[in-house]
Amino acid sequence: MSVAKNLLMVIVDCLRADAVYGPKNSAQTPHIDALCKRSVCFANTITSATYTTPSIASFLTGLFPCAHGVRSLHSDKLAPEYPSLPGVLRESGYHTAAFLSGPLGKETGLDQLFERFEFRPPEEAVFGNWGRDFLKTFPADLREPWFTMIHLWELHEPIRVAPECDRRDCGRTAYERALSSIDPFIGGVLEKVDPAKTLVVLTGDHGCQLPNAPRAAAAATLKWLRLHLGPFRSIAKKILGVKRTPRKIEHFGMSHGYHVYDFLARVPLTIADGERWNANHVVSDQVRTIDLFPTLLALLSIDIPQDRDIQGQDLLPLVSGEAADLRPALIETRAKDFRELLLGIRSPGWKYAFGPNSPDVPCSLYDLTNDPDERVDVLEKHPEKAEEMRAEATRLLDEGQKLRHPGIPLSALEKEIVHQRLRQLGYL
Repeated sequence: MSVAKNLLMVIVDCLRADAVYGPKNSAQTPHIDALCKRSVCFANTITSATYTTPSIASFLTGLFPCAHGVRSLHSDKLAPEYPSLPGVLRESGYHTAAFLSGPLGKETGLDQLFERFEFRPPEEAVFGNWGRDFLKTFPADLREPWFTMIHLWELHEPIRVAPECDRRDCGRTAYERALSSIDPFIGGVLEKVDPAKTLVVLTGDHGCQLPNAPRAAAAATLKWLRLHLGPFRSIAKKILGVKRTPRKIEHFGMSHGYHVYDFLARVPLTIADGERWNANHVVSDQVRTIDLFPTLLALLSIDIPQDRDIQGQDLLPLVSGEAADLRPALIETRAKDFRELLLGIRSPGWKYAFGPNSPDVPCSLYDLTNDPDERVDVLEKHPEKAEEMRAEATRLLDEGQKLRHPGIPLSALEKEIVHQRLRQLGYL
């Protein structure tokens, strides 16, 4: 009888795909690089939300936010009625532990999913006392087989850089120096586990915007203008003679959570499974973070509960080179200062973004084959493609609503959508 493998999942907040796989990265990450060389790397992984809590809930359930109902940072709890990765593993005899930070406190309901739940205040960096104390006891204080999820916050604003990494050769930007700062901790964690009996996952919950000239005072000023002076957008449009305010002005000072651009939605996904796969195998097909749940269970030879459907797909056939009918990625965020729902649907060649509940949220279409940086909106040139993708997004939304567990209350966002519609109809 084979021995059950441990599962280690390291989620780095704001970790962009190009920070791990990109050729322009100047961070010093020898431990992350070594992990990639012995892993399968999914280089085109799309998250389900470009802000943290809904994204993590999708990681753990294999469902889009419209299905699991977590659509805010703090207001919604993940209902225990949904099958989750820690829940399924607990039923299979695993000891489950979570070491989380940022907005992932007990108010999210994640503490109910894990036997051991520890929240690390964001000011306690992994390269400080917390990280050193953690490495002294991990994983000796866990009963095998175990599932451990670690959430790192150092790349998130305000970015945390270790004093020894605050120099040019550790990265050209503060973001890259922060990535260099957490790499030794990741290396320390990896050194404490046996690669032959531990499945290792490294990923990010979402990406982030990297300003070209990060000046705190200027960024804060522009952000204040954007949030408080409504005419600022129209003034900028008139001065520049454009129909829509350029991205660099519209979103100056913001890090993530305001759109579904690829630099916000693409995250690295690296899975190491001892000698199971060929080393340094790169999968370029588009996959989704909701696919991680069924893929990990398949690697651990654990069945998904039959009484509930999920939206994620097992990626093992894709890794083996088999043809796979991969579904589009649905991406969710909050536009217009976090007051409106913005959805994106991404296929390998196209991205369509729209506000399903408000005409005030502008629609956009990008040809990813010819414009991978999403600089040119081609909605007017390809209205039929936009309608096709909107219909597919609507289908996925309807599918998610049907998968909602009976009795799960509306999320804070969904309540606001209902109230907004009632106001439009004159009932409020």
